[in-house]
Formats: sequence, C-alpha cells, structure tokens
Amino acid sequence: MYSEWASLASLVRHETTDRESVLSKFPDAGKDVAMAIVKELASNISLTQAPAPSNLSTDRDVLWCMEVICYGLSLPLNEHDAIRDCVHIYCDWLSVLHPVPNVSVPRPIIDDPNLYARKMIGHLHNLFIPRKGEGADTIKRQAVLCHRVLRTLQQAAQCSTVMSHETWESLLVFMLAINETLLAAPTVRDDVGDQLCERVLSVLFEVWLVACGKCFPGPPLWKTLREMAITWRHRGALISTWARVCLALTHRLLGVMYPPSFPKHQLTDYDSDHWNIPNEVTDETVVQSWFRFLHTIGSPVDLSRPQIISQTPKFLQYAMISDADPSSHPCLRVLPLNFLIAIKGVSNLVDAFLGISKSALISLGRTMSTSTTSSAAPSVSSMTSVSGSWEVSSASGQQPTILRPKCNSLLHLFGEWLFEAAQVGTGLYSNPNLTREGSGRRSGSLGSAQDSLELETTIATNRYQAGRATALASLCRIFCSKKTGEQILPVYYARFYLVLMHGLKMNEKREVEEPLISILMNCADILRLDLDGIQIMVPYILEALERVLPEKDLNIKINVNLSELRRASIHILLSLLCLPLHFQNLAIKDLIGGHNDRALPTMGQFRTRIISLLINALQVESDPHNTHMLLDSASSLFVKATYLVCHRLISSWKGDLSVSLAALELLCGLANSGITDIERVEWERGMKWVCDYIMYQCWRPPQAHSKDLHSSVVAAFTAVSSWILARPDLLMNKHCLHNLLEVVELGISGSKSQGKRRDEPIKLKDEKELKPVSMRVRDAAEALLTVVMEHANYFPSPCGAESVSSLIDENVLLGYASVNSVEAFKYFVLHDNILLALLEDPLGNHQEPQPVVNVIIRGGFGRHCWSFQLRQLPRYRSSTTRGRTNQSSPGRPVSLSTGSTPHHVKHSFFPDNISRIPQCAAERSIPDLDGDLTEINQLLRQQKNAEIAALAVTETEAEDCPECVPPRLCGEFQTARLFLSHFGFLQKLETGKPSVIPLNSKKEGFFRDLELLDKLEPRTSDTVHVFYVKTGQSHYQEILANVESSNNVSQHFMQVLKSLGWPVNSPSFSGSNGENDNSSSGSGGGWFSGHKRMLYWADAMSEITFLVPTLQPLPRIRHQRTEKDDKAKRQLTTYPVFAVWLESFEDLYKFPLDEMITHTGCGQEGWQSQNCSVIFLHALQNGLFRVKLQPSSYRPSIATPLVDGIVVSRNKVGTFVRQTALNLCRRKRLDNESYQPPHTRRRLKIQEFVAKYEIFCSRADLLTSLFQ
Repeated sequence: MYSEWASLASLVRHETTDRESVLSKFPDAGKDVAMAIVKELASNISLTQAPAPSNLSTDRDVLWCMEVICYGLSLPLNEHDAIRDCVHIYCDWLSVLHPVPNVSVPRPIIDDPNLYARKMIGHLHNLFIPRKGEGADTIKRQAVLCHRVLRTLQQAAQCSTVMSHETWESLLVFMLAINETLLAAPTVRDDVGDQLCERVLSVLFEVWLVACGKCFPGPPLWKTLREMAITWRHRGALISTWARVCLALTHRLLGVMYPPSFPKHQLTDYDSDHWNIPNEVTDETVVQSWFRFLHTIGSPVDLSRPQIISQTPKFLQYAMISDADPSSHPCLRVLPLNFLIAIKGVSNLVDAFLGISKSALISLGRTMSTSTTSSAAPSVSSMTSVSGSWEVSSASGQQPTILRPKCNSLLHLFGEWLFEAAQVGTGLYSNPNLTREGSGRRSGSLGSAQDSLELETTIATNRYQAGRATALASLCRIFCSKKTGEQILPVYYARFYLVLMHGLKMNEKREVEEPLISILMNCADILRLDLDGIQIMVPYILEALERVLPEKDLNIKINVNLSELRRASIHILLSLLCLPLHFQNLAIKDLIGGHNDRALPTMGQFRTRIISLLINALQVESDPHNTHMLLDSASSLFVKATYLVCHRLISSWKGDLSVSLAALELLCGLANSGITDIERVEWERGMKWVCDYIMYQCWRPPQAHSKDLHSSVVAAFTAVSSWILARPDLLMNKHCLHNLLEVVELGISGSKSQGKRRDEPIKLKDEKELKPVSMRVRDAAEALLTVVMEHANYFPSPCGAESVSSLIDENVLLGYASVNSVEAFKYFVLHDNILLALLEDPLGNHQEPQPVVNVIIRGGFGRHCWSFQLRQLPRYRSSTTRGRTNQSSPGRPVSLSTGSTPHHVKHSFFPDNISRIPQCAAERSIPDLDGDLTEINQLLRQQKNAEIAALAVTETEAEDCPECVPPRLCGEFQTARLFLSHFGFLQKLETGKPSVIPLNSKKEGFFRDLELLDKLEPRTSDTVHVFYVKTGQSHYQEILANVESSNNVSQHFMQVLKSLGWPVNSPSFSGSNGENDNSSSGSGGGWFSGHKRMLYWADAMSEITFLVPTLQPLPRIRHQRTEKDDKAKRQLTTYPVFAVWLESFEDLYKFPLDEMITHTGCGQEGWQSQNCSVIFLHALQNGLFRVKLQPSSYRPSIATPLVDGIVVSRNKVGTFVRQTALNLCRRKRLDNESYQPPHTRRRLKIQEFVAKYEIFCSRADLLTSLFQ
C-alpha cells in the first residue's frame, strides 16, 4: 500500500537536532543556569496564584529561554523540581494553540504559535527518554510528568484551530518518537515504558484520529506508523488499543455503508474507554482511516511466531548483549495472549459486519494490556477469562442481520488472517511466509498432502490454541451466514474445510480441546445451508459429536457452559439425522486425498452410529431444553426409544412439563410411524409403562398436584389413545386391557377398585365416590374410554374420516318413515349429558312387524343412530313365513326319539334255592295269588266293556276340531316405553327423579339449537394457513398472489402441500369433486383457499384444515363458526399456526405477520401476531428442507417432531408439519387451564337443552305419557 512512499522511521529514530540544547555542551554550568532560569520562569505561572504576563518580549528572549528549558527537560530525574518546572512552563505556553491562550504566554509565541509549538513539542521528547539506574519512586514521578504532557498535547490537538500542516506533522512525529523510545525495547517490568505503555498508545491513536479529521496524515506518516507499530507488537496494550480503535471505526463505517436499520453495537467496555470517532472525520475519511488502521500492526498471525516478532533492532541488540536467541526473551511469553486479543479484535469486526448483537461480541478491556507485562506465560485459564464464555451463534438466537455483506467480501478482508490463525499448530503451512506477502493477498494454494502432514518445528503451539479457536469460531460464523443462492469461491471452501478438519480432530488423549469446542458452538447451521461439498465433513463432525454428547461429565479446562455446548452439538446432530437415508449411497472422499487403497465409506454406513449416538446422548442428558431437542429427533427409533423414554419419564422427567410433553409426543409419533416389524410384546410393554406413569402422577401427594402435573397426565392419556388407535390388537391381551381400564377408572373416579395392596377389599363401582384428580383428567379419561369402546379397530368408520358421528339425522329418518313430521320424534335427556331422539316407526319394514324404535343418540362424543327391534326368538329360529298369514300353523314338533331293540330277559325275583327252604307259619298266613284270580279276571272284563262302549259313543258324537294357531301379531307398539323400560332408564334416581327427562320439541328454537349442537365437533379442530414467499418479497399482497398460478411456485411446494392432507369440499361450497380437481390443475395452491376446496386431515381425536390464502378474504370454516353468544362467553378453541415456504431463508425476517393475521381473519377471533406460531420451510439444493420455528412470543410453546433448525427429507416434511401443528395446538390447549374439551362443550350444550326445553312433570305423569 505504501511501497512507493518513503518512510520517516529513520528520521524519527535518529534525528536529535530539535531536542539538543547548547547548554548540553557545558554540563556543569548548564545545570545551574537551567535551574535558576527555569525557577524564575515558573514563578510567573505559579499554580497557587494568578499568572502574570510574561516579560519575554522578543523572539531572541524566547528562543534563549527555550534552549534552557530544553536542557532542563534532559536533567537527571533526581532534579525533579527543575524538570517539573520545565513541564509546567511548556504546558502553559502550549496553550497558545487553544482558542484563548493563557495570559502568561509570551507575545512572540502568540504572534507565531506554530513555529514555537513545533520547537516545544520537539523539546518535550527529552522528558520521555528513560534514565538508567533510577529507582521505582523516581520513575513513577517521571511518569506523572509524562501524563501531564500527554494530556496537554491531547487537549491542544482536540481544541486547536490554528495548527498548521507542519505542526500536525511534528505532533504526529513526536507521538511516534516517544512511543518508539518507550515501547520498542523488550519489556522490562515497572520501567517507565511499562508504566506509560497504555497511555502513550491511547494518546497516539486518539491524536491520530483527530488529525484524520483536521489534517489527514500523508502516506509517509501512515507507512511510518505501520513500520514502527510492527516493532511494538510484543506490547499487549498496542494490540488491545488497536482492536478498540478498529472496532470504533468499524461502527462509523457501518453507518456509512448501510442504512440506519443496520444493527448498532455498543459495548460497555468500549464505551468506558471513550473511543468515539471525532465529528470532524468525514465519511470518506472514515473509510480511508479504517483500512489504514486495520493494517497498522501487520498480520495478527505473526503474534504466534516469536521468530518474527523478535526480528527488530532492539531485540537484536538484546541478543548481541546477552548472547541469546532474541525469540527467547521472557517478554515474548505474553505473545499467546496478544495473539488471542488480536484475533478476537478481528472476530469482533467480523461480528460487527454480520450484525450480531453485542452479547456475542468479545470485550477487550484495559485489564488485558496491563496483564501482558507479566514475564510469566499466561495460563489457559487466564486466556479463557479474556475470551469469556463461547456463544452459540444460531443455536442461541444470535442470527446475522439480513443486510450483512456477502461471505466473499468478508473473506477478502479477513480471510487470510483467519485461515492462517486457524492453522496455527496444525502443521499446515509450516513456512510462515507461504501465504503472506510473497504469495499474494488471497492465495489459493493449499500445498501438497505431504506438506500438510508435516509438523511445525516449534513445539509450544498449544499456548496459541485460544487464538486459533477464536479464528475458527469467526470462520464458522462467516460461512454459516451464507445467504440463499450466494456463491462462495471454491478456494475458500477448500481452506475452510481443511482447517475445520484439523479443528475437529482430537489429540492422542482424545481430549475436548478449545478449537473443537469453538467449532461446535458456532457451527450449528453448517449442515443446514447449501455449502458446496459440506458432506465431506460428516465423518469428522460425527466423530466429534461422539466425543461430546455421550459423556456426562466432560473434562474441559476452559470456561464454557456445558449445557450450551451440548445444545449446539445437538443442533448439529439434528441436521445429521436425515443424511444417511437421503444420501444413502453417496461415497465420502478423504479430504486430503490419502488412503486410496481402501473403499470409500458411504453416507448410509453412518446411520447406525448416529442412532447409537442419539440414544447415548439421551441417556446422559440432564438439561430440559437439550432433552426436548433429543426427544424430537428420536422419532425414528422405537424399541430403544420407548424403553428409554418411558423409564426416564417415571424416574427423572416427571417434574418437567416441557420434557414430559415432548416425551409423550414422541410416543405418539412412534405409534403413528407405521412401523410394522415390531413385536407386539414391545407395544404392550410400552403401554404398561405409560399407564404406570399415569398412576404414579395421579397418586402423588396433594401438595405435588399442580396445573403442570395435570397437563402431563392429560397428555399421557392422549398418548395411550394414539397407541390404541395404531394397534387395536393390544386390546386382545387381557393384561393390557386390564391396565388400560384401570387407568380409565382412576382418571374418572380418582381411585381404583383394587387398592395398592393385594389384601385390600375390592370396592365396587357403585360404592365409590367420584373424586377425580381434576376435571381435565376426568375428561381425558372419558375420551380414552370412548376410543376403546367406539374407535379402536373401527376408524375410519363407513362415514369416512371426515366425521366420527353418524350422518343420519331426523330428516334422513323421516324420508323412510310413514310420517313426515319431526313432531313424531320424542326427545329425552338421559343423565343430563345424553340427548335421545326416539322415533316409533318400522321405517317400511312391514315383513316382520316387530316392536321397532329408532334412536338418535347425541352425546359428548358425537351423534349416533341405532334401530332397536324387540324379538322373542333369535332371527335364525324365526320362521320367514310367520308374518305372511296369521292362520298358518307354526308346525308341530317332530319326535326325535326312536324305540330301542327289545331284549327278552327272564328276571329272577327269588333265589333259585327258595324251594329248598322250609316255610314258617308266617309265610303260610299270606294267601296265594292264584286264589284271587277269578275276581280279578271279572273286573278286567267289566272295564273292557266300559271302554268299548265309551269309544263307540265318542266316534258317533265327535266333530272336527280346529288346529291350534298362534294369536294375531300386534301391529302397534309403545316402543319408546319398552326401550326406556328395558334399558332401566325409568328407574328412580337417589333424588327421587327419573334418570330420563322429557323435552318439549314443539317449543320455538328447539331444532335451531339442535342444529347448533350437531355443528359442535366432538374432536379438536385446528387450522393452518400456508403461504409461499418468493425471494425478496415482504408485502403481504405479493405473497398472497403467488399461489394464484402454478408458475409462481415450486413444483416441490405442490407436492408437500398435497402431503398435508386430502382435498375436500369447503362447507360453504357444494360442487362435484371431479370438477374441482380439474379446475385446480393450473393453481399454485390457491384452489385450497377454503372458498371451494381445502386440504383436510383427521383421526379419531382431532382434525386439522390447511388453507392456502389468496387475495380474496377467507371464509370461516366449520369449526370457526360459533353461535351468536356474548363474546365474553365464547371460548377460542383453535390457535393460529402459519406454515411459510421460503425461497430465500433470509426473507423470514421480513414476513408480514401482522398483515397476514388480519387477512386470514385470525385477528377477528382476538389473536395478535404475538399469539401466532410460524413454521418456516426452506428447500435446500440437496433436496432436504431446513426448518425454522418461530414460537408465539406470548407464553411461547414448542412442540415436536419439528424443532428449530432441524433438517428433514422431502417425503416426511408434510407429515412432520402436520404433526407439529397438531402438537402446538394441543400444548396451547394444555396451557389454558380453563379450556374445555369438545365433548365437554357438547355436554354443556345438552344441559342448556334441559334448562330451556324440559317438560316439568312427575314420574307418574311421565309414565302415563309413555302409555299414550
């Protein structure tokens, strides 16, 4: 820059004519003369009394006195009074440069202020010359006088309006000369140079800045400043002062280059040093000065090379005296700290250009320079205390401004320094001049593979690791600030990946060193951007993550927040998850070209390592935020994730609501993942664990119960419902069903029939007192019971997924009934929560006139229609001809018994030897049977004759008898009475009232309220608005117009849009589906605006609608319609969620959220922009999608499976967006303690029916009416 200009360094170092006095030729007499004259002159300007006008009236008088004063300033320090008087005289006379000089200034000086000021400035140099052999107290008094002179010159430069160009040049040369005198020599502790180091440098830079505004220094002076500053680089004060001045100029430069909206940076430490650029400095001067000051100290990387820093005349002189290597001087042990400060100064400039807020900038206070005077080498802890804690750039929300410059511009300015600093100690560029002036400013040479593996000859490179880590962090922030579509030179990619590879490598002890930490903390977005060839770094990044995440207690010697480090590492892991499947067969080449004899690894081979890393990290993680992020990413696993999540839920996560909700959402995601190769026992085990979690939470002591605990229990019931819907065969296991019904019982009643102990007696249901944990828990348990009884293995029903209720209502039944009036229906309310509509009509089924009643049941979980028929026999035992004629015989039963084959057996009633037994007298008393035979035969003949006579009479008198037939079937039944009676609804309750209440359907407004009840959805209903933002768009009308034509949107947008749900007709439009589909072929998604068509998705528990707004105002969809009640009584049941497709990622900062809230109608429901959650999607060039979540600022809530910064594949992004939107709305509802589930709102509506339409009658009157 200054090669064609001559340097003034020789003049500054060796010119002494302006500082020598004629009295120095007479040292003995000169001392006495000087002390006498100076004392007399000082009495005229005494500080204790008012100054008097000077009696020096001619130029000769003034010049002679100045010769004396010049000699007085060079006296030994033991003549302190004389030196002090000389300083006071010159400081007084230099007021001639002020707008109003002091009265004691001689007239000749007032007449020609610039001439005499230059002479005085030259003479004052003698005061700053170190005196050898002086004590510490004497040196301190010399330093006080030097401070007085510096302050005087500083004030003169700031307020003077008469200084000529020659005077300004003399002043700057004087400043350079005294700095050279004090600072060029190697540092000696507590000498005058050590005490004045920071002060003389700050005055030099401040006066130089003032000169830039009033009299811009010429190129020779700038060249001299650079050449001389390079010889002072062993002074830490120079490095810290240079860093502060460059940052102050950078702030002014940003105001010149960018509009006022560019972020301003004001650091406390810098403000306390008052480094404000003078107002006289114009914008053009700021630009010129900034670049010149930036290169004042040469390359900051030289501070890591003691051989270069020690190549100065003063150090060589020391080597000649001590016969030692100049690079071994003890003062050079502070170079690692100077190197760190310099690189942090460059890093601050980079952050300022990126627009990163002040919390991420690194402060460089005065304490840094004072600590550099120590001759001992600074420890690692002292360096990290300077650097402060590492900041996570994008992971912690420190996003660069959208107005930032391109990466190439920053790398052109700072890339050479940062790349070289990042290579310190790596063996790259072992020749320190390889990438310096000799090879050009932006050399693209990387050296051969052999050279890159050679080690540097110096060993003490670990001391420079803090500075190297800072350079790596700054490079990471630059590359992670790449805008969409921005191009970076290939040479910069190559050098960045090379230093990144060496930074991610671990030493032989596999320790987590500072460079590795700085990379992880500042590279959260590195895999989320379209960086060319970034896949080549995946093996090194994965290896680093495997060292950090699975370790619970990392042994790190630097000051870093371990939770922040793990969080940044988790962000990178989130970006790694989808790569093995997306780039499954992509071969990863070795960065330095070695190992050509072995097969290259593919991306798919890392899948097992990534899964193992995820599980191991989840096992040791204790920070709730980090755990939440890991749970979001674990949805690709099942067995291990289920086991780990359930056990951590019960053991350590039960007290953290956010983590518990994330874990339960993960279990829901696992259930809906469609995994089919998991054994059923794993599902059953997971179900058992979640049920145990519910029981544990419900059984906690009363003081532990809170809103958060009840929210976690409600979420657990939702997770169980998801598992039942996904695997209804779990209900076939009796143990699983028993556990499930036990938690339902616990949720509804607050206790279980079977106590905790086996010996406790079983308490029957009707004996239990209902004391649920909370009403929200009871509602969730009832919802689970409904899923088990109604939806398991039956969803979607024949009615379709759009409705869980029957599509049949009163109008449909009347179309088949013999009556055509709704008055034929009888309405009752059962148990205050079920509305029954009874129609006593067979609906045209006259073939079998049985008692038939048609019942429409309206409850909390929807509308259902049943037809009940009373039959005495099962259908298979009924005759199909029985109802055709009342006279037909049912037929006699046919005997099925058959006669058995007769067997002639001679029975023996007496023993065979009875004839040989002699008879006794008693036996002979019984008459013989043959004795009455005649009488018996006569009786038989009489009976026979009587039977013959009776039969003859019967044959003559008998008539034809009719066959027995069943009675005529009844055609009129009181089926309503039969239905209510048979099901026990007419029994008295404990209050004496029947459990069923009749309603007056003839009352005005009944059927209008009935229609409103049917419109209340039994499931949760949510709406997501989808937008497409083209590059650079920020006005809401431009954004809304994009979806009018498919030419304005990406084809991938339409694919993702259709994966969100299936097209359905809008409730406000009735048209043919085919016509709608054909008409939407040229639309960019605007066809699904809700006017005619919309995208819809539903399961048994929830439904969600996706609308693509256009310029036409949106209609209110089904679940947004509410009855015309008072606004204070209405309750919002849906929450605004936006999904925004970004062509350029930077446009998310300009998205017009307020206007979109108004246009979509969400503002009419009471929502504002701070209530809206936004999911930003940005399609990367590699086919993946980068996700940015913007939670609502009012009580922010995040949900899974998408988290801020995650990268997902195209075939899953639609599913993940839908599930995230559902979980966001669920969490919002959980956060609202007064929220009422849909089935509760329906029950309250039924209770309003009782209040408005109840027929007040006694039980006797009710029974009488049923018989009519």
